[in-house]
Amino acid sequence: MDSKNATVAIVKVSSADTAVERAINLAGGLTGLQPEMSVLIKPNVNSNDPFPATSNPETVAALVRYIKQRYNPRRLIVGDASNWNYLPTIESMTTAGLYQAALRVGAEVIGFEHDEWIRVSPEDATHWNSFSVPKTLLDADFVISQPVLYPHGAPQCLLYASRRAWPRPACRLRIARWHAGHGKRRALPR
Repeated sequence: MDSKNATVAIVKVSSADTAVERAINLAGGLTGLQPEMSVLIKPNVNSNDPFPATSNPETVAALVRYIKQRYNPRRLIVGDASNWNYLPTIESMTTAGLYQAALRVGAEVIGFEHDEWIRVSPEDATHWNSFSVPKTLLDADFVISQPVLYPHGAPQCLLYASRRAWPRPACRLRIARWHAGHGKRRALPR
């Protein structure tokens, strides 16, 4: 898969575990993820509002279970930073149900505002010469981002996986699971 194209799988099922497994398989798997890697799952915790404003706690938990069962990661972290007016992130995660879901299935949970931030200057940057990112993101061997789709389409699961934490070379995967009973499917944003 090249950097200009993304593989998309749309799955309609009632079980988050089945949806995550089926969508990952349809999209070609988690290319580059190997046993014993450190994995960061980055849900969207833009506020303390529940799903669909933030990532679905059930799909985050299903993704953690999937990774743990198949890859035995040496470290599995669920982390994000909320918008400034919804800090601390852990409180927003708790209100939205993400914190409890991640802990229940054995993930480590962090708010990036408590992390060390590292200034990076990617050689091939086209817009910004440098910017800061959480050290946890740079230290992860594999990163899976689970944003929500806009404009409020009702996604159950969207995953973007990178073999190495950005700005390192990446293998990309996007997966979407639409909530059953909602209208037309929309093109996924790039």
